[in-house]
Amino acid sequence: MSVLADTSVWSLALRRKKTVQLNREETRLTTLLADAITDGSIVMIGPIRQELLSGVKEEAQFRKLRAALSAYRDEAIGT
Repeated sequence: MSVLADTSVWSLALRRKKTVQLNREETRLTTLLADAITDGSIVMIGPIRQELLSGVKEEAQFRKLRAALSAYRDEAIGT
């Protein structure tokens, strides 16, 4: 089974400062994302990839995130 994580879940996992404690739901979501990444079931779509990358202000961070996200195959989307 493939898992498509929404931009908000990725943002929570990628951009939340480690010193900030997550609430129960945020912890559940980030754990589900981590599990899906570990078992190789995560897929990506172009709009989510674009939303994640467009939120990065620094060039070095952009390149690092783009490289990390390249590990996830693009799922074709239709109308």
